[in-house]
Amino acid sequence: MNEKKTVLSSLTKENIRDFSEEQIFELVRFIQTKILREERAPYIHIIDSAFKFRTISSRRRDLKQDHLMLLGYIFFKTDDKSKMMTGVLKAKRLY
Repeated sequence: MNEKKTVLSSLTKENIRDFSEEQIFELVRFIQTKILREERAPYIHIIDSAFKFRTISSRRRDLKQDHLMLLGYIFFKTDDKSKMMTGVLKAKRLY
């Protein structure tokens, strides 16, 4: 937990692209569960500047997941009890 807080304290728009999709997924889960709602916005704003997210349910999941995987999304289960999956895509640089 302290490691993730250290990562958050050094998070910038310049270094966000150095993280993998899996690292970002874990970081977002940490932010959503361990950081107070009022304090989340700056971190989410930085992450959203370099990554896109899509959450899909088990209903028609295969069709949606296959389509989004073709676009480059990598999927992770949100937790063991949920039927939801979250896809993460590193956005292309515009310059």
